[in-house]
Amino acid sequence: HWYLGVVSIATGHTREAVSAMTEAAKLFPEDPNLMDVLAIAQAADGDFQAADSSSAKAMELARATGQAGLIDYIGSHQREIRARVVPRL
Repeated sequence: HWYLGVVSIATGHTREAVSAMTEAAKLFPEDPNLMDVLAIAQAADGDFQAADSSSAKAMELARATGQAGLIDYIGSHQREIRARVVPRL
């Protein structure tokens, strides 16, 4: 699901990306990377409200694991999503 989601984002197939990343997030709900890519897929599909929610969840998960680099990375995506800009992978 992860690979399909990333490739779908890169090729502009945003609905497929959201679907694939939603399924991946169901399988691994505690993975902040998956939630971050789901947020990017949702933003690319134009659903910035869902993207903001997924991004907030990704940040919460990253903070819970104490991964400073990941917190910064997700934070940059979160700021872009809140500015209604689609982050790049």
